[in-house]
Amino acid sequence: MTKRTYPGWVVGALSVAAAGGWLVAWNMGKSAGAESLRQEETGSSKAGARAGAKTGAKEGSKSRADRGASPTTFIADGETARLLSGFEAIHAGAVPGKVNEKLIQACRGVLLDANQSRRSRNYSLLLQMMRPEDGSALHEQFLELHREGKTYDEYKTMATRWGEVDAAGALNYLTSQVPLVLPGDDFRAIARGWAHTDPQAALAWIEANPDTAKALNARSAVIEGWMREDQQEALGWLGKNLAKMEPRDFVEATRVAFGIQVNGTSTSVESAADWLNSLPQTPFTEQAAAIAWNSIQWSMGEMPYDKAAAVWAKVGGQEWMGFDQFEGFSGAISGNRTADRGMEGFLSALEKTWPAQEITSQFSRWTTQNPEQTLEWLSRAPMSPVTKAAIRGAVSSLQTNNPAAAAEWAAKLD
Repeated sequence: MTKRTYPGWVVGALSVAAAGGWLVAWNMGKSAGAESLRQEETGSSKAGARAGAKTGAKEGSKSRADRGASPTTFIADGETARLLSGFEAIHAGAVPGKVNEKLIQACRGVLLDANQSRRSRNYSLLLQMMRPEDGSALHEQFLELHREGKTYDEYKTMATRWGEVDAAGALNYLTSQVPLVLPGDDFRAIARGWAHTDPQAALAWIEANPDTAKALNARSAVIEGWMREDQQEALGWLGKNLAKMEPRDFVEATRVAFGIQVNGTSTSVESAADWLNSLPQTPFTEQAAAIAWNSIQWSMGEMPYDKAAAVWAKVGGQEWMGFDQFEGFSGAISGNRTADRGMEGFLSALEKTWPAQEITSQFSRWTTQNPEQTLEWLSRAPMSPVTKAAIRGAVSSLQTNNPAAAAEWAAKLD
């Protein structure tokens, strides 16, 4: 079998953020871009203020009578209802230029909740009141709790929100600490949040600080945040800039953008597959497409026959598509909860979408690369127009090196 090999950085792309967590120390020298962070802080704070305004400032100015029944009326969880009932008092503690101590205190109380799902929900709600003034205090709160032996996944949520309300200020604060500790996951969370509110400013920072951005894989984090906030705008930017990226950024941007399209609401899976086929041609386009496709297979496993066949037809004939991918995809679709006719049902749908000539060409290539695995699948596949087209491809490949086997398989077409 001919195995496709990738450079080390490509393999690394399949385990993004494996280092994980705000507790992982990443030590680096003082960034040459610190001055640019300070210059951008004012602009980013304004963007953050605009983002914070979306969280309900107008609603907060209304009287209780104007708002009607309290939302706590509809909350089943008593702790969450109690927290919501105190939001006005917490919000009243916000004074321009000062830390909102009521918010900091409420956040600590929520973090100490042993109920993880409720903790995550309530903490996210509290963060909607976070302002630029509160960012460093919330960061220090996690450090204080860590000194008590307590760690929480909610730091990532806080860092993303910090990026939304004051990204440049957050990075300026973190890079000024002595000793300097800036874990990659923290940085990427801030970058994703920044992209929610001001992606162009985030990209400008990357251009001004290329070494730090490259070391921390910042570009893919910005693209991820941007895609989640405004998919069409982000895809438009990618269309103009993807081919200019360095290989690692190209691969990561492709993986992130494809995955969000598949799982999002703005595009269909078929449209996402079309996008994957429209990638600009570079020496690493095939690697990027293969990694993107492989990273999202679990999401596609429950598609019904017709939809799966339509999606496969978009990508099945590509050079980067290997037999392993076909075998895995067809096996998942033929064995899922709606697959009442097994592999026969999938192949029946596939014959309507995947051109016979393309099937023959791919199976000829796959038989040359991996004859044992490909022929073993053909030996157990139900006979269908797709199977016959695949056998013709296998025969074409076998005629060169194994004429006897070619004749044996050709006889199955009679």
